[in-house]
Amino acid sequence: MGPFMQFAALVLLFIWVIYLLTARLLHSKDLIWAHVLLTIAASVIFLAVICSGFTGIVTPDGNVMESSGFVIGATSPMLIIALGQVIYFINLFQGLIKKKS
Repeated sequence: MGPFMQFAALVLLFIWVIYLLTARLLHSKDLIWAHVLLTIAASVIFLAVICSGFTGIVTPDGNVMESSGFVIGATSPMLIIALGQVIYFINLFQGLIKKKS
């Protein structure tokens, strides 16, 4: 889990640096907060799923379905992070268009 956590930290650091470099170009404070809160919340949920040691779910017949629950638990926060990044780029493009006008 060590290299994965290092990679996750680098991704979040990269997102933060890009945000700092483009902060003056962003258009809406509401969209800034939506982007930041979605990214932080989804990152915390994702790391909690990874660190929980969750390996699968037990089916009604007593079998353990390996990784299917883990994939769902890990994919949902990644989709939320992607939504946050889409909001960020919408905000950035609005700011660039407004600045150009």
